[in-house]
Parts: sequence; C-alpha cells; structure tokens
Amino acid sequence: MNKSFVKYWILLIFSYPLYSYHGVVVKMKGRVTILPPSTTAADQLNVDDKVLEDSSVVTNKGAFVRIKMSDGSTLTVKPNSKVVVRSFQKKKIGMVKLIKGVVRTKVHKALNRKKKNKFIVKTRSAVMGVRGTEFVTSFHPQSQKTTLLTIEGEVAMKKAQKSDLITGAKPETPDFNKSNSQVISRGQLTQAMPEKRSLAKPVKLAPQQFASVRVNDDFKPEVKKEELLKEIEKVEGEYAEDAKAGENFATQDSGGVVDFYQGEYLKPNQKAKFNEKLKIYEADENLIKKVNPKGEFQATLSKSANEATTERYNDTVNEQYQKYFGD
Repeated sequence: MNKSFVKYWILLIFSYPLYSYHGVVVKMKGRVTILPPSTTAADQLNVDDKVLEDSSVVTNKGAFVRIKMSDGSTLTVKPNSKVVVRSFQKKKIGMVKLIKGVVRTKVHKALNRKKKNKFIVKTRSAVMGVRGTEFVTSFHPQSQKTTLLTIEGEVAMKKAQKSDLITGAKPETPDFNKSNSQVISRGQLTQAMPEKRSLAKPVKLAPQQFASVRVNDDFKPEVKKEELLKEIEKVEGEYAEDAKAGENFATQDSGGVVDFYQGEYLKPNQKAKFNEKLKIYEADENLIKKVNPKGEFQATLSKSANEATTERYNDTVNEQYQKYFGD
C-alpha cells in the first residue's frame, strides 16, 4: 500500500476534530498535491480525498482540481495555481487564500439568504466577499495584481489592508462598505494593483471571452461550436438587457480581453467600433482570435513601453477560431 496514502489518512483520522475537514475532491486532472496542516511533505491528491482546513493545494501545468464543500459550494483550482483553504463550513465564514494562479468559486445560494458576505477570497492585494454565486479570481505574484471576473450574481471587492493580511486562528470577516469597496456584477471585471490606491474602474469583458469562460468550467481543450455560439448569443442578450436597465460602459476600456495569469487587460484600440446595443466597444478580431476554447488569453509586456502586446499560444488556437467562426 502507498506509504503517502497511509500517512495522509492517519493524519486525517488523528487531526479530527483539531482540523475538521470541509471539502472533498470531486474532479481533477493531472498532478495536484496537498500539504495538510502540521506536515512538511506534500502528497498526491486524488478523487474522493478529503481536504482539511488550512491545507495548501497546488496544481501543476495542465492540471486542475475541483473541491466540493459541505454546503454544496465548489472551488476549482486552475493549472499552475496555489491556494490555502482556510475555512469552509456551513456555520462558519468560508475563506480561501490565493497565493498564485486562478480559482473559480461557485457559492451555494443558501449562503446568500441574509445578503451578507459568507465567503472570502484573499490575495496579497485584494479581498473579495461573496454576495452572489460564481466568480473567477486570479493573482500574479510578481506584479501583485488581482483580477476579478463575476460570472453570476455580485461580488464585493476592496484593496487589501494590513489588517486583512493578518491570519489568526479564526478567520475574521473583512469590513466591506461603500467607501472602501466596489460591487462587481455579472460580466464585469476589475483589478487591484499595488501602484493604485483604488480599484480599477469595472469594465465589461468581450462577449466572446466571457462566454468561453462561462461555458467551459472544466477547461476542456475544445468546446462544441454550437454550444459556444449559443453561449455568446446568450451573453450578448444579457449585455443588451444590462444596457436597457441603464448600465453604460461606453468607455474605450470596455469590451477587451484579459490574461488572468499575468493580470493584463487589453482594451479595444482607438479605432474600435462602438456597439450601441451592448454599450461596449468591440475588441479587434485579432485579439478575439487569441482567446482559446478555455477562455484563456495570453499577453506579453513590451519591455520598452510597458504596453500589453499579444502572441498566439500556438497554431492550434487560430485553427480553433477558423473552425468556429470562419474567415
């Protein structure tokens, strides 16, 4: 029998209730490791393994893991990421610390009955409090940039203060109010950057990328053409409804694409066409082509001008675009 497997289960048995488990692995791909509390060696994580609070979870390149919590909520850790699962129990404040990479969180609606923040995601530069159901958070350690995209519902976000970074024995609820935070709604993206005192003004993501992110929560290398086109149409309908309700993102910033891993948002260029129906600008087709079926986009920074420029992941990305949309 595998020694690390035996060691993991011995720890699980004898650490309870010192560390009550609050999650179980329901889906994963590739190599994912876990460092349980009070241990010095990481073990391979497998489907059906339980996750103790204060455990660190690391995903390798091409790997991901989905952890289901006791209330039915899920935490999906994308490739090349590291998180510390602080707490997630029915009667406690859920908390995850994102050390690097990207996570997708879907919080059970039952948590929102009193319209209070019941789940917290922390990075070194920002704190997110859940008011609604599903969102993507990324953190780039080198630039200290935090990016938030709300998929459904609402998420409160604020710049991290020193008090937010203190980790005590019991997770505390950060203070969110109108003066120190913003509420980010469906389809909106914002960022926290160390060089700026406040959050970036929220923008609408390009419908094509938002649809790809939303429909492909399993990070499949390919999505059926019909499924993606249907989702894009749905997103555009939602954007149009938001515009009718008075939401206006008629700035040159809205309608761009984002590199979650590097925290780089590329807005439409100066010649971009304004979509009156959706109230956003339309990103250049060359940018849209570089969004793969997983909703991922890769940006590189120009060393001279510090401007975001783009490059294809590989020829497959362009082939995927041609397959879906033609010339």
